[in-house]
Amino acid sequence: KRKEEEQKQALNTEEQLWREYEDALLDLIKDGYEKQKQVVATQYQREIEDLKKRLDEEKNLTASARDAINNLIIAKQQEMNQQIAEISQAQTDEQIQKDAEEIQHKADIERMTLDARLAVVQEGTDEFFNLRQQEIDLEYQQEQQRIANLVASEEEKNTLLQLAQQKHNQQSIANDQERAEKQKQIAKAE
Repeated sequence: KRKEEEQKQALNTEEQLWREYEDALLDLIKDGYEKQKQVVATQYQREIEDLKKRLDEEKNLTASARDAINNLIIAKQQEMNQQIAEISQAQTDEQIQKDAEEIQHKADIERMTLDARLAVVQEGTDEFFNLRQQEIDLEYQQEQQRIANLVASEEEKNTLLQLAQQKHNQQSIANDQERAEKQKQIAKAE
């Protein structure tokens, strides 16, 4: 009996040391989503281990109590998976937001560059219309990116992208018509 108690105590000590080791490893992981996922997983795994240990050690549990503990283990596994999925989704959402901000920043710089170039180019020249077309194309790219980031359903996304494509085409045609008109005026003046 005493030897059995000593073995039980040794197992409890070993389990406690392993948990301390896991905690130390978690402390090494940088703060952020990966650490959150590891903390959640470790917490639930420990709860599940404790429940399984209880099933092994408590011999006087009724069949109903064993079923309840087994169902609790399943529920804990599902909760763990759900929380990890939520953390992963938050991580993905944050990365999408960062990417969108970076793309927007690059587009803003490109727009400022185009605006500066348009300011020094004589209106009505081929270079002017080429720069204006680049500006129309840039607006279209930004609209595509905005739609891709904001719209969840594929059908709605496709509809909005088609509308953006139509707007882009109309602006391009108007730019080309204005260029042609300007070229006719220049040709008449000569």
